[in-house]
Formats: sequence, structure tokens, C-alpha cells
Amino acid sequence: MKKIYLTLIAILSVFQFTYAQWTTGSGTIYTSNNVGIGTTSPLYPLDAYTNVNGVVAVRFTNTSTGTSAVARYMLSNGVNYCGLTLNGSTYPTDPNALTIFAPYSGGALIFETAGTQWMRVTQYGSVLIGKSSQVNTSYILDVAGNARANEVVVNTTGADFVFGPSYKLPSLSSLEKYIRYNHHLPEIAPAKQMQAEGLSLGENETKLLQKVEELTLYIIELNKQLKEQQKEIDELKAKQ
Repeated sequence: MKKIYLTLIAILSVFQFTYAQWTTGSGTIYTSNNVGIGTTSPLYPLDAYTNVNGVVAVRFTNTSTGTSAVARYMLSNGVNYCGLTLNGSTYPTDPNALTIFAPYSGGALIFETAGTQWMRVTQYGSVLIGKSSQVNTSYILDVAGNARANEVVVNTTGADFVFGPSYKLPSLSSLEKYIRYNHHLPEIAPAKQMQAEGLSLGENETKLLQKVEELTLYIIELNKQLKEQQKEIDELKAKQ
């Protein structure tokens, strides 16, 4: 009989806890598989409800070091805001910003699936794709692999200075000597340097355009010489 009585008490206790409801201030905490804050009809395991503005936050504190972090989601006047507060510093600093989370100072934001890292935002602001570290931190975007796009626009200054009156076009003889000795065009990086360091698309395109414009000037000059020679040939023929 005593065992039956204790069993009934245990069942009633579980039943009472499962369907219990507590009111604290203006908010309501309710549990029925779901827990609601500010609502008696929670739709999710944890449902924080507010009519206008509200904040949901979780605080983590390391008692040995005193380090404290607060991860929060806030709805304020229709603006969604997710952020992190670490030792009094708020990330992001823009209260209207929407972000996934901001790592601690000196950390990295890492994106991975199934345990494989695919992208990383470093503490220096560089975005790494297909790699977890970079040799040269001056590259804001560092990709280990192929990239595909419908169009790539690179800032460049152009090379119209070649057609300016003050530009000195190298003679063909000096150009020939340079190529024989160096095995590459002037102002164009040698192949070994390109293989080791890559090349700047904007700078390289400008240099290539410069060489095309120089080549155009060479052709124009050669055409003038051919016309002069043809004129001399015609004059000699006329005297015969």
C-alpha cells in the first residue's frame, strides 16, 4: 500500500510540473514540453515573446578568469540584431547591424560543414576560401582554387601616356638587345617570377596595353618607311 501511495505522489508531481505555470512580474514562464517567456502558449522549446521590443540573451562567465560574454538577439523597433558582448565590448558596434556572431579579438570567423573548413574570415579582415591560413596578409581575398564569374572588373589607369608627345619609344635595336639578354619584354615580369608570385591583373593589363600601343607606334613608323621606300622605287622606275 505504501509503495502504491508513493507511486501516485510521484505521478502527480510529474503531472503538476509538466503543466505548471509561473508568473514573474509582467512576464509568464510556462512549461508544457515548451517553455515560454512572456507567453502562456509557447510554440517552441524556448519561446520568448514580446509585442514591441525584446531581448533574448545568454551569459557565459569564466569564474577563474572573470571573462564574461553575452550572446544576444534583440528586436528593437522592427530592427533585428544579433551580436556578442565580450568584457564590456560590443560586436558589432553598429546597433542596426545584422550578423551571425563576432569572434573575440584576435580570433577568426570559420565556416565549415561536416567537419571540413571551407571559408575563414581572419582577424585582419581577409577572407580565405579553400584554405585556413595565408602567407601574405595584404590580400583581402585569398582563394586556393579556381574562381568563376560572369565578369571581373579591375581598376586600371590605362596606358594612353604612350601616345603622349613626351613619351620616348625605345628603338627596335635596343628592344632586340634587351630581349636577347633578359628573355622577356621590358617592364614585364619574367615567367619564373610570375610562377612564384603570381601577377596583379590590373598592373599586368596596363603593361600589356602599353606594349600593344608601343607595337602600334612601331607599325605606324614602319609603314611610313615603307611608303618612303616605295616612293623612291617608283621614282627610280620612272627615270628608266
